[in-house]
Amino acid sequence: MIEKQFVKNNINRTKLEEYLESELERANYSGIDFTKTSTSTKITIYSEKPGLVIGRGGHRINELTEALTNRFNIDNPQIEAQEVEDPDLDAEVVAKNIKGWLEKGGHPKRVGNTYARRVMEAGAAGIQIAISGKLSGSRGRTEKFTQGYVKRCGNTALDNVDYAYQVAVTQPGTLGIKVRLMKELPDYMKRQRVTEDEYADQEDDDDTEAKEDADEASDDEPDTAEDDEETDTDDETAEDDA
Repeated sequence: MIEKQFVKNNINRTKLEEYLESELERANYSGIDFTKTSTSTKITIYSEKPGLVIGRGGHRINELTEALTNRFNIDNPQIEAQEVEDPDLDAEVVAKNIKGWLEKGGHPKRVGNTYARRVMEAGAAGIQIAISGKLSGSRGRTEKFTQGYVKRCGNTALDNVDYAYQVAVTQPGTLGIKVRLMKELPDYMKRQRVTEDEYADQEDDDDTEAKEDADEASDDEPDTAEDDEETDTDDETAEDDA
């Protein structure tokens, strides 16, 4: 059955993800891409530190190739290690970095604010970091750190939001880390923002023109106060002459 094969393939991929997650923890493993050909299976492993994936003299990557062949029945795997282009725009890497800092004793509020700021400075459209657990005291709670715009539901959230989850084991207790990262706005939101900006600029131009017209009108009006003063002076002179 096609459905059973589909489920089986997804289970195998999940097991492979878990295996690489544990084996490449020091390399800050981010994810994999599969490309199947008629003779081999090309596997691209993305991580923050690809040198730890390759190993000295390619020793580590040879071990991974053997494990993928024997444990996961992948035909002729060809593994390539790629560095994540911008770690601050990869939700998985950000979550792992937050986990490492918390496990070293970092304060959750400082860690969350620091990485939220770093992600926005890297050019993201929005970021939301949620840290849950015993942050202070004996009762568990959740701290959220949000900057920019992050879509929470719908197709936009599925297509444009990168999601990651990690667990940090600290001295007070276990902390859950959720990261939602939106690298860029979808096209329809960009068009909407451009339209709103154009409308705002048009309103500013209209206000400026109205102000200039009002200033010109005030300049054209005669100065009645000065005329009244001149009239009063003329009357006083006439009375003195009389």
